[in-house]
Amino acid sequence: MASVFPNADVSRKSAGRMEIIIAVTIAVLGWIITHALTIRAQNKNFINQIVNDARLEITKAIRDYQDWLGTVQTAIHSSSYNVILQEQGLSVDWRQKRAQLTDTLFSDRKAVEWIFRLEEHEILFPKTAECRKKLVDRQHQINEYLRLFVEKLPSGLGKPPDFDQRKKAIEKALKNDKILFD
Repeated sequence: MASVFPNADVSRKSAGRMEIIIAVTIAVLGWIITHALTIRAQNKNFINQIVNDARLEITKAIRDYQDWLGTVQTAIHSSSYNVILQEQGLSVDWRQKRAQLTDTLFSDRKAVEWIFRLEEHEILFPKTAECRKKLVDRQHQINEYLRLFVEKLPSGLGKPPDFDQRKKAIEKALKNDKILFD
């Protein structure tokens, strides 16, 4: 049976097509929005991972540095125990002790690794630049303190009066060891 309105079938078919087009358009728009939000979330997650990894590297380097400072302090204090041993008449190999001290004080990369980590990640943490500069200046003071200590500590190749000079150098280093904790 033919419709009274010949254009009615065409209009229903057009409406059906329009519904399909609208549904597909909504689905595509939903997919595009979801995709854009996913990419944005992934980018934010990536940046957060980079910042967290940098934080962990810097923290580890600073903790290693603190451990090194503790080792340095222990090495200086153990030198005072060697003086006590020598005062009690026991033999102490000061050449070996001085070589060990020099190795401990100046060969460990932990003493400077934190500087490199802060410098490498300065782009992520720009406010650390000024702090790093002040800490580097402080490290120069520590290096000078340690250099003077080892320099004034006789090698053991000299005459017996070296003992008094050694004792004074160690006492001075112990008196000024606050620089290691500041």
